[in-house]
Amino acid sequence: MISDRMSKIIKELNNSKKSYINSIELADMLGVSSRTVKRDLKEISEILKNNGAEVEATNQGYRLIINEDELFSQFINENISSSAEVSGKKSDKVNGILELLLSNIYINQDKIADELYISRSSINKVMMDVKNVLSEYKITIQNKPHYGYILEGNEIDIRNCMVKFLTQRKDDNSILISNRLVGFKEEDYYNLLEEIKNIFKDLKITKNDIEINYITRYIVISIFRVKYNCEIVLDDNINISLDNSVISASKTIAKKIKERFKVEFTFEDILYISYIIGNNHIEIKELDDSGISVEQMVIHAIDKIKNEYDIDFFRDGTLLKGLINHLYTSYSRYCLNVTLDNPLINLIKSKYIEAYNYSILFSKVFKEEYGISMTEEDIGYIALHFAASLERSIMNNSLKAIIVCSSGVGTAELLKTRITKKFQNIAIKGVYPAYILDSLELSDIDLIISTVNLEGVSLEKEVINVSPLLTDEDEEKINEHIKKQRDYDYLQNLMSNDLFFTNIEASSKEEVIEIMTKIMIERDIITEETKEHILKREEMSSTEITNLVAIPHCIAKENKNSVLAIGILKRPIVWDKSQVQIVFLGVLDPKVKQNRKVFSMLYKLTKKVDKIKELVNIDELSYFKKKLFK
Repeated sequence: MISDRMSKIIKELNNSKKSYINSIELADMLGVSSRTVKRDLKEISEILKNNGAEVEATNQGYRLIINEDELFSQFINENISSSAEVSGKKSDKVNGILELLLSNIYINQDKIADELYISRSSINKVMMDVKNVLSEYKITIQNKPHYGYILEGNEIDIRNCMVKFLTQRKDDNSILISNRLVGFKEEDYYNLLEEIKNIFKDLKITKNDIEINYITRYIVISIFRVKYNCEIVLDDNINISLDNSVISASKTIAKKIKERFKVEFTFEDILYISYIIGNNHIEIKELDDSGISVEQMVIHAIDKIKNEYDIDFFRDGTLLKGLINHLYTSYSRYCLNVTLDNPLINLIKSKYIEAYNYSILFSKVFKEEYGISMTEEDIGYIALHFAASLERSIMNNSLKAIIVCSSGVGTAELLKTRITKKFQNIAIKGVYPAYILDSLELSDIDLIISTVNLEGVSLEKEVINVSPLLTDEDEEKINEHIKKQRDYDYLQNLMSNDLFFTNIEASSKEEVIEIMTKIMIERDIITEETKEHILKREEMSSTEITNLVAIPHCIAKENKNSVLAIGILKRPIVWDKSQVQIVFLGVLDPKVKQNRKVFSMLYKLTKKVDKIKELVNIDELSYFKKKLFK
């Protein structure tokens, strides 16, 4: 098997077959060590012996000698072209051209064609897509006679784009440095990473691994750009107060770079790196005296969330200080449009939908206050703070229960003690005989645990019958009931036959929402305004949660009752990035506590692909619910 790197080595040897090329030159070209190149060349030499060529090694370097033209040409056609060239995918061609444009001050079409093994016409076909990607970074392409293409734009934006396309995070969170960054090897990156970690450790700067990785990636790109005399110019209007430790770290990093790479950073470069690093984390106990200016903005955002969603986060001091600390450490990179990778973003959007909705509103308030838009990745990090707060809230909110007992006081107290010990999330509000039940105010009670058979007693609350001694079987019944009462019962009650739609024919998510909401409006279940809320929420961020499932929704205060419509499409459609065939369309009253768990319940219930494949073929709600909650 010919690897991508080996293909490129053979290509270089073939292009310069009349002259020698040494391992150091090849190593620089590929961004690897010369030892790696020598190892590859040894393997290449063995492969070529049976394919009409050989690699000659001398003191001058390496040279390709072709012994049988036809056999070697066949080998090249079957192996090298297919692996060394950019694949036929349009996106691969776009990314290949972007890498070349970003890693060269000037580059012409012929050079691009040679590097990517594609024709000039192929380049022209995808150039508009290349321009569209660059426009997202406010970068334009100019074509100068005798020089070729050159990128024009703010240096900060160009570096942001280079980090995205020339230093990519892999699935295992390691970093892949493009071999287009000539003179910069992968081992240089990891050496620099360790240097930065040590500097941060000495100066007591606390950053997580993802943050340190992205800081290093920006420094790599800065080294590359400074080599080409591309100066950074910071906006005079940026008014950021930085910790002294951060400035010291940047100066030390600049000194190390000068020693290792012979590249000298200006004061502006050092300040730029300081902004990328961002302020150090402050311990919660220190925040009260830190005089941070973002505090009022956070309070304003929490107040807006309270008014919009009817949920009060002001009691959670940990959340408030966590959000303030997050903005304190991140504000400087927000100002530079620097996006921190968020490998959890898809999970956050699907599993913590409620928290993500709060963070969207939080980001809007932030933009109103500072004129800076948060990226989806940053909104995801904000959502984690809200998700943690909601988890704390659930832990603190116990089920309120009463015990109904016909035995003596001693037995009743024993039962109460055992329940309290076994179930920390159940608060026993009283122990009563059965005959006074009809005179009790039970509106605040969630659960009745009884040693007496209460059949025939008219009660709105669910009853669990247990033994006075609370057996293992009784404990299991209580556990099952808690789960059923607090989660699935509520969700099942939201579902009704008149909001169960099957065989929907549509080709886009907008069309699906239009079809479902039209029926709901005609039946006076929702209003036109509610429909607009749903579409607006979908524009903010796609609501796919699992494979084949989406949950378009909104919080609509004009709606009297919470509703959950179910739509099954005749065939799957592309919702945003994934295929969707089942749609749960929710309009939820924020005053009802259980609504805050609806989305996470749906996520848990629809995780299994096999279950979804069965659900899409069901056309009766009763069977649908039975399968969904199984």
